[in-house]
Amino acid sequence: MTSALEIREYNDSDEADLVRLVRELQAHEIAYYDRMVPPEEIAGWYIDDMRKDCRDHTGLIRIAWQAGLPVGYCATMTRVLNEEVDELPFHYAYVNDLAVAKSARGQGIGKALLEDAEALARAANAK
Repeated sequence: MTSALEIREYNDSDEADLVRLVRELQAHEIAYYDRMVPPEEIAGWYIDDMRKDCRDHTGLIRIAWQAGLPVGYCATMTRVLNEEVDELPFHYAYVNDLAVAKSARGQGIGKALLEDAEALARAANAK
């Protein structure tokens, strides 16, 4: 039986846990994209960049916890401005980063994080 999942907002004490999750994502993606930073180079600067994006686009980083362990995260921007030249400007929501720990995949955690992101977007009246 899988223990209850809790999704809550990131706080500074979560940095080391979030860095581990991002490194795991990088290790997976590096096999597909040659532009990826090596996982061992991911550090606090990456979290700082995500937090800046959140400040710039009214976003939140949310971490999923299960049995006291971080098992995934999602960074959702709820006020991204589309400034395409051939369109009227409008705001929309965007999932900037999402990952589930390899050990926790197949349990619906990614789906729960996306549902949480959608709820954040709806609460912000974002498309």
